[in-house]
Amino acid sequence: MAKLKSIVSHHGIKFVLLLLIIGCSIINPNFFTLDNAINVARQTVPLALIAFAEAILLINGRTDLAAGSTMCLAGLVAISVSVATENTILAMLAACGVAMLCSCFSSIFVAFFGLHHYIVTLAMQMAIRGFCYVYTRGMIITQTGEKFKNLGQNSWLGIPLPIIILVIVFVAFEILLARTRLGRNFYAIGGNSEAARATGIDVKKHTIIAYAISGIFIGIAGYLFASRVNTGTPNAGVGWEGQGIASAVVGGISFAGGVGTASGALVGAFIMGIIGNILNLEAVNSYIQQIVNAALILFAVTLDVVTKRKKLGR
Repeated sequence: MAKLKSIVSHHGIKFVLLLLIIGCSIINPNFFTLDNAINVARQTVPLALIAFAEAILLINGRTDLAAGSTMCLAGLVAISVSVATENTILAMLAACGVAMLCSCFSSIFVAFFGLHHYIVTLAMQMAIRGFCYVYTRGMIITQTGEKFKNLGQNSWLGIPLPIIILVIVFVAFEILLARTRLGRNFYAIGGNSEAARATGIDVKKHTIIAYAISGIFIGIAGYLFASRVNTGTPNAGVGWEGQGIASAVVGGISFAGGVGTASGALVGAFIMGIIGNILNLEAVNSYIQQIVNAALILFAVTLDVVTKRKKLGR
């Protein structure tokens, strides 16, 4: 019994994902098909990357409410660079660069001016979203060039390229958190920043690094999302920061900081993605879906708070 409890404790979220897949297969027979599985995976890739971005910040005791807006801007910049150069690598670097710049700009106010990350990133969310509308003049960009859609829509050996990219990023993220001193320092800062500072960890520097890495994840997400839909819209990514945070928290990453894994964020993102997919298959009204997403975010936060209180014995 003790061994079973240990397995459930360490892998409970994976059992939830399995039960969700079984339940959705029963609800709609079209869910458990190869085409739909590939579709779910392809559509969930950008959300998983946003979940990674929020996960590394949550572990470090921070968050980013501008992630969705930054993702949108990264996609728009990637389109512009791709049209100008027809070079996929340059377009991806541009997307990651602008996302890193936005994230690092937020981190300066958090690390050096001591402003709360919620306030700073909320302000950045509004500013970046406004810039997206200015950048596009409120219009949808449809002229993306010949090569831009390749990365988001093509496959290699039958595997969609976005999924391959996600696997590579996930492995790198897992190694960063589990096998490097930088990752251990992130956990230490999130667990107790004052204690981490007392041991010689430069909290300000690590805060900027965490936001920079988060920006890379957001930039890749922005490129892949825009490439998949092959358009640039100024309202892309609205609310994605909430879904990214919910994915991370559902996956076991705590708002309190210092707790969580890359695999947890990945599983959490797929849980969110599968729920969205089954709602689409069942033709649930998009406005109802917004309510469901809001309920999932509230559930994730409540679950985190309740779990934390139980650990503290309250």
